[in-house]
Amino acid sequence: MVEMMSTYQVKNRKILTWLAIAVIINLAMILFIPSHPDDFSSYHALACGYPPQHLNIFISPCNDFFHQFGPLKYQQDYQYMGVTSSLILGIFIHFVNPFVAHYLWGAIALIVFSVGLYKSFDLKKNWHLIFFYVPVTYPILHDDSSVRVSIIWFVWTPFLFKKAYQSSKFKKISILFFVSLGWLLSIEDKTFFVYLLPGLFFLTISTLAIPAARRLNWLFSRGLVFTALFMPSLFFLLFSKMGGESYLAYLIPNNPVATNGYARSIETAVLHLFSWFAFPVRSVNYNNGPGVNRPEYLQAIPWGNGFVSVLSIAVLALIVLTSARFFVRVLKSAMYEKTENIKFELVLQITAVALLFIFPVLGGAWAGHHYVFAHVAILIILLSKKDMYSRRFSEVILASFSFLVVFLTILTPPTYVQ
Repeated sequence: MVEMMSTYQVKNRKILTWLAIAVIINLAMILFIPSHPDDFSSYHALACGYPPQHLNIFISPCNDFFHQFGPLKYQQDYQYMGVTSSLILGIFIHFVNPFVAHYLWGAIALIVFSVGLYKSFDLKKNWHLIFFYVPVTYPILHDDSSVRVSIIWFVWTPFLFKKAYQSSKFKKISILFFVSLGWLLSIEDKTFFVYLLPGLFFLTISTLAIPAARRLNWLFSRGLVFTALFMPSLFFLLFSKMGGESYLAYLIPNNPVATNGYARSIETAVLHLFSWFAFPVRSVNYNNGPGVNRPEYLQAIPWGNGFVSVLSIAVLALIVLTSARFFVRVLKSAMYEKTENIKFELVLQITAVALLFIFPVLGGAWAGHHYVFAHVAILIILLSKKDMYSRRFSEVILASFSFLVVFLTILTPPTYVQ
């Protein structure tokens, strides 16, 4: 018993040490990586509550984005961004400085996200590694762009879905209603959430114990439930208006695919799959400006900074090689896994990763706050199958990559395209 307690205490100290390191890295990310204008897009509706702001006619003036749903009419944050995030930020601003509120809400969102990920998926003792995974931590902490509400509901959905099917009929209906309401808020906050539902379906199904003989029936019946949960959101989209026209008709021409084509979205997806730098570098190296349309690969690493760029190339190569080695092992295990349920779960999760890249491409995704959801699925596989790569050095590897990506981005002087 004494030996067991001693081992438990050592493990806890180890986890606390890694958490302390993660906190330092994430604080450096917040304090020293500059902000991108999109980071504060959720402040637009709040700012427009002050009459002097209506004098602003730069880029997105007030009164441009009025959303109407029946008798309800309100100011949105952007063309496809609602007001949910603004309402949450408004609560924080009552208590702290508006700039601090942004990061305080981000820190709380990251914690709530991590708890949801832990409860929904079998992360064993690996949950603390979430805080080192830059493709997820950066969009939540720094580059909000209305991703926080969506990502919280995204990771809590599998847990709530599983809980519903373990409960009595009344409780089951109540929980599923709660999930549907969460999706509605997520879609109001940012309509992009619609593109995430196919991938989320497969992630959710991967957490359920499905009898091998009834898999097709289960997939079909749970698919119908997912569709039913989406109906309130669909009703909201169909009967909402922007500028006097249907909200859906208003959104379609604003899809970046309409102007940039699919090739650029595919290039962006590949870039965000392999490069951790693609998430924070956007804040120090704008690749777009008035009349400027630079290639997406310029966001792969901090270019044009001498030694920093050379070292970034080496770090990026290490991340790609390490990730490739790990996922080759994962794919092999999926092929040769003898336990049918584990194999099926892994196939569903890999399918979710693919869908969370494919559907955002169809939706014109172009930034880290669009591809963070695919990396959530990658992170689930990484943490649940971590021992396939390295039992002893996984913390060191992830912490090193996190530190190097953040540190090299900090060393990059901001360059803005005019």
